[in-house]
Amino acid sequence: MKDLSKEELLAIIAAQQEEIKRKDDEYNRRISKIERDFAELQEKYNKLLKKTETKLHIIKVNNHNKYYSTKESSFVKENKLDASSPINEAEVNLSKNKGRPKGSKNFAGIDLEGLAKETVTLDIANELIKKGYKLTKVGEDVSYLVKVEKEIKVVKVITPKYIRSDIKEEKIYQAVKDEVFPHSVCTSSLAADVINAKYNLDVPLYRYAKYLNAQGIALSDMDLTNYVKRSDDLLTPLYEAIRDRLINQTANVIHSDETPLEVLDYLRKEKRKNGYIFAYVSSFYDNPIYLYDFNKTRETDKTKALLNGYKGYIVTDGYAGYDELSNKGIKIQRCFAHIRRKFYDIVKVLNDAQKKISTANEMVNRIDKLFAKEAELKANKKSPLEIYEIRQSDEYMKIVNDIYDYLHSIKAEEGTPLDAAVKYFINVEIESKTFLLDGHIPISNNICERAIKPFAIMRRNVLFAKTEKGASIAGRIFTIVQTAKANALVVDKYLEYALENINKIPVEDLLPWSEKLPKELSIKQYIN
Repeated sequence: MKDLSKEELLAIIAAQQEEIKRKDDEYNRRISKIERDFAELQEKYNKLLKKTETKLHIIKVNNHNKYYSTKESSFVKENKLDASSPINEAEVNLSKNKGRPKGSKNFAGIDLEGLAKETVTLDIANELIKKGYKLTKVGEDVSYLVKVEKEIKVVKVITPKYIRSDIKEEKIYQAVKDEVFPHSVCTSSLAADVINAKYNLDVPLYRYAKYLNAQGIALSDMDLTNYVKRSDDLLTPLYEAIRDRLINQTANVIHSDETPLEVLDYLRKEKRKNGYIFAYVSSFYDNPIYLYDFNKTRETDKTKALLNGYKGYIVTDGYAGYDELSNKGIKIQRCFAHIRRKFYDIVKVLNDAQKKISTANEMVNRIDKLFAKEAELKANKKSPLEIYEIRQSDEYMKIVNDIYDYLHSIKAEEGTPLDAAVKYFINVEIESKTFLLDGHIPISNNICERAIKPFAIMRRNVLFAKTEKGASIAGRIFTIVQTAKANALVVDKYLEYALENINKIPVEDLLPWSEKLPKELSIKQYIN
């Protein structure tokens, strides 16, 4: 090959530079197009997201802010109970004298007649005339109902009364009222709205009473307390059906956690401050069930009773109270998130240089690899059988063994946070490996921690319970509300439907995941 002249070399270099410039221009054009396309897609996504959020916000604001004052405070005065504060006004001891004095009227002094926006007449006359009866109207009963639709309204109900004029008899004929709460202004819609306000939107009953009072409906928080209590009585079979399904689910995995609940009766009589709400949540592979149960102490006696006959797995933290369940044929999986947290509490105060040589940080990294692998299995929608098989593989078991090998290599100084973290892990080591036995078992109890959070938020808003009975009512009502939410139901509409039908159709048809529930109860109907 002959040597190229300087001019020829310069020409080749110039041509190459021109080609490079052309390719750069083409690349920049492509990048610009991709960026424009991405910007357009991002704009469409933001519009769609904003539209969805707006719909959800409107629903939430309309159902929440209508109850709240702009400024509220609640407290307990010394030696006195503030009825506006408790978590369960339904637990208040009602008057021992049942009924009302002879001759008295319901809600005397309230102008329900003036508030009535609708009148309904329940007249049996035509039905009786068709039978050949001759009738003489001898009067009528007038009652009132408070309904919640798009707005709260009072409905006047007229029920004419008749006697037969063709024969002599003392019998009075009158249409039968189909009422959920007989002899009361309360309707299923009002009760559902009250329960939704308190147990879903965290609105104390005294605030809801103020909301009604502002519209001229002078119901007290004690009246609303009675409605909650009567609703609980009606819905107890539904709660029991949910509980029975929890312990008879197909995956045989239950998550459990507990949170304190201050009970004033204990503080007064037993010099003890806290009771406990235990939460039990179904497996990811079953219908969502969130069950809450009150216990006077943190002891797990009620847990053992509730799980009587259950032979599956329970996922929980390191609390030793659950140890006795293993004597009942229940296998325990200790939560890896709690194990990790013990080490991460050390890591979070370290700087970057300290993290590089930190034993706690190395343990966190090894546990994180296990979480990453589990997240990958979930993202790929692996079945429980596939998960079990993958967990037995050499690749997966290496991740697991690296954690336990490192655990036993740690030499922590006695009394240090690292020592406490290591001892916690070693104490639950055997039960932390249960997940290797069944692909249905997760490695953490995060689902139950999320389930306990709404109760903790409500507790923070309304402070305490007064009695054990009221705390138990809270557990049952909260079970129905949270399970309805977990199954994507509109809480107040579902409660209204359940109250209306609890004594009319099989309770199985009212379960929050039942395919026989009306489609309009699903929240999907309102966000599509």
